Amino acid sequence: MLINDEEFLRWLYGEWRNDFRSWCEKKYQLTASESSEIYQDAFLQLFMNVRERKVSELEHPRTYFFGIGKNLIRQHYKRSGKQMEDLDNVEIPDNADYLTNRLQTEQREEVIKVLNYFGDPCRKLLLMFYYEQYSHEVIAERMGYKNDQVVKKKKSLCMSELRKLWKDYRLKNTQQ
Repeated sequence: MLINDEEFLRWLYGEWRNDFRSWCEKKYQLTASESSEIYQDAFLQLFMNVRERKVSELEHPRTYFFGIGKNLIRQHYKRSGKQMEDLDNVEIPDNADYLTNRLQTEQREEVIKVLNYFGDPCRKLLLMFYYEQYSHEVIAERMGYKNDQVVKKKKSLCMSELRKLWKDYRLKNTQQ
């Protein structure tokens, strides 16, 4: 599904709001105010990802959006110092069928394999940012970079390299 249409994104904003807020409040015991704030932040992130062309085509935009929300919830809990259940076992409501979920799991495993080809510092930086959810500032401090801008630049270069490795990996494995 192509999602680079701003009007479509406006429609989605209203379409997913109640489901998302209900999901946040039931699964994570967030207040209505917290779930509204996270919803707005998640949607802003989705909108910016589309506008900056970080993502242009998604088969399951709802799953992608709820994934953004899950990461923001994780960050919310981390900032507030609260304990949170293991998020990897939480189901994201979606219409995706078994085969789609299996494909996403396989792709996730492939990305992890590709990441293992990376040496440090790229592997470490990407894991700290995307899996451990550390801010650019924390990564700069822990990895000894001058500031968060250096981390952002390094992360961009690492992601570019990861995309190349991923493309090569997929090409190699589809030819076998």
